[in-house]
Amino acid sequence: MGFATVDALTITLGLGTCTKLDELTVKFPGGEHRTFKNVAVDSFYRIVEGKGLQQVAGVYGHASAAPVVSPAASPFAKLAASAPGKAPLVLIDVFASWCEACVRTAPRLDALTSALRDQLDVESVSIEPKDDDAALAKFKVAHPWSHPLVRYEEGVASAISAVFAGAPPLPSTVVVDRKTGAVVMSTHGVPTRSELERAIFLHGK
Repeated sequence: MGFATVDALTITLGLGTCTKLDELTVKFPGGEHRTFKNVAVDSFYRIVEGKGLQQVAGVYGHASAAPVVSPAASPFAKLAASAPGKAPLVLIDVFASWCEACVRTAPRLDALTSALRDQLDVESVSIEPKDDDAALAKFKVAHPWSHPLVRYEEGVASAISAVFAGAPPLPSTVVVDRKTGAVVMSTHGVPTRSELERAIFLHGK
């Protein structure tokens, strides 16, 4: 694991046919215990010590927040429009040329997106200021890449940071609607196939 890199931070709980979680108890690193009752399923939550449980945007079920629609001139709309292919959704693979975890997880991402290529196009976008065209060309020689590499642009990096409420861990992904530039899903680490399929089911029309 390289500096400032991380795999998926989410914890997925399989609850079968349950319609709610009766009780969820969390023990925080500082020693605090918090219990949350009647927690809705099919949702993403952020649990912060001292602040409690907060529902955040996700791809699961009716409780998910509505997509954030970006203006047509936004960085996401421009990235989606420039992505190769004609799939309704575009996955933005957030990376940097120094990110060893990005290189390690690339085959997994390739396998996932290849299986869903009719519904999902992919491009890798750098958030490293030193990743100009020359740096990315050198990176691609060392690490053959199956989808386009997009050089660092400050506006794009700022938009990505806004999605993650700060500098994103690497690798991360952002899925956007090709036509509207709406952000329909974001993940820390490589998304699972079920996450991508649900995003496609909800937004890939």
